[in-house]
Amino acid sequence: MLIAEGKITGKFREKPTYVLTSEKENKDVLIFNGEWFKIMKSNIDNSLYIAKADSVVILPFINNNTILFERQHRAAINKHLFEIPAGSIKTYDYENKEEAVNKILLAETGYIAKKIYPMFQSFASPGIYNTMHNFYVARELEKMEHSIDNKIEIMKINFNNALNYIKTGEIQDNKTSLAILFYNTFMK
Repeated sequence: MLIAEGKITGKFREKPTYVLTSEKENKDVLIFNGEWFKIMKSNIDNSLYIAKADSVVILPFINNNTILFERQHRAAINKHLFEIPAGSIKTYDYENKEEAVNKILLAETGYIAKKIYPMFQSFASPGIYNTMHNFYVARELEKMEHSIDNKIEIMKINFNNALNYIKTGEIQDNKTSLAILFYNTFMK
């Protein structure tokens, strides 16, 4: 029997830990320990998974109808994708997730947000990762004097066009689609 242990904190909960009650003393086995991730072997079913830091995913609004997007090459699929900014929480020193939002937003786009609102949490791909995505809306963006990665193209896209890009397959990044559809369904 699996028991989820976690507590509700505001709109977000802490990441639950799962404990097999009859085997609490068992630990998963470390297979590989890299700088950005670990490969673990489960003692429950011998499956492999990637242990990686949680992330923040940011839906940044330039105004009420325009989203700030990134277009960048993703080597794993050898394609350029339209995405909203996101990054590992562990990458930055931060006091809280909201601070990480602005650090990642600044690093990737050159903007910071005056207002940040939590949306929801979702596991990235629980069949292979333990990473939790923490989704936020960022508003009242301010352009800062900050150099960004020149491999990332920054674009401004109308919200309704973004919805259509999901429908037509022009947006293929799941975290981007999920954030836009969640916002459209529950927050608009």
